[in-house]
Amino acid sequence: SLSWDSELASCKTEQAEERFSRVPEPVQKRIVFWSFPRSEREICMYSSLGYQPPEGEHDARVPFTRGLHLLQSGAVDRVLQVGFHLSGNIRELGGPGEPERLYHVSISFDRCKITSVSCGCDNRDLFYCAHVVALSLYRIRHARQVELRLPISETLSQMNRDQLQKFVQYLISAHHTEVLPTAQRLADEILLLGS
Repeated sequence: SLSWDSELASCKTEQAEERFSRVPEPVQKRIVFWSFPRSEREICMYSSLGYQPPEGEHDARVPFTRGLHLLQSGAVDRVLQVGFHLSGNIRELGGPGEPERLYHVSISFDRCKITSVSCGCDNRDLFYCAHVVALSLYRIRHARQVELRLPISETLSQMNRDQLQKFVQYLISAHHTEVLPTAQRLADEILLLGS
């Protein structure tokens, strides 16, 4: 039922773990599904708080209005939710003579509240850009169409040593310029601690 889902979403994962020795996958999926905000008004509020339109301009440039237009024009693509993290791409047509732009958007959330946002347009603020709005509204309006995965920690806990080793090697190989220094630092720290 909806009330059970809402109640379950508002409790912390740790509380569920206290109740069960291992949280069943269907319960975990319900928790992560119902943990995303459901209020478009909240998205509107956070996208409009910091926006001051230039003198004489109407609200067509307000991030919420632009995000709604992006959603309605089919600009949202490749939406994936992994645990409490939502990501997707937003295609935005350029002006006359300008190329189409593709923005990668990431949203982290917990207990029906967005906790952080990141967008390829360099928005990493408390206030949401139009691309964050479009992805958020997509998740609210088309929740059942979003590919949903359990938190990556759950996937990793199911892997054996060989699978984990292969996973790390592929991850480093695919993104070596971004993750190699961090991977080496973490490996050094783990070896130093003897864990």
